[in-house]
Amino acid sequence: MTTAGPTSHRTTAALIEHAAEQFGSKTFIKEGGKALSFAAVYEQVCHLSNALVARDFNPGDRAAIWAPNCAEWIVAALAIQYVGGTLVTVNTRYKASEAREILADSGSTVAFVVESFLGSNYAEALAEQDL
Repeated sequence: MTTAGPTSHRTTAALIEHAAEQFGSKTFIKEGGKALSFAAVYEQVCHLSNALVARDFNPGDRAAIWAPNCAEWIVAALAIQYVGGTLVTVNTRYKASEAREILADSGSTVAFVVESFLGSNYAEALAEQDL
């Protein structure tokens, strides 16, 4: 029996597809009392990557995530990479003005944020910034 080597899946997209086929209903992410299978994550990644493409997000484009570690963060990161985009992470401790600088300097055309974390409303804070 031959197993796939580390270079057999050269893209994130190929690796995600392979993992969904190989591990299907096995748990991929466990968060609190919620578990997501490899197949469920793959389905969410496909759905979100299609939404990105529909919004004219292309390979090489940059997308930011301003959120704590959570299942949604993983799905967003994988969807960005699935399309061929570049992931830009924004520290959850940053204030809105610092996040704005990261978004502007990175050339991010899309930002994924959680509504609030650590007492800050990220969505509201970004809406108030001149982006």
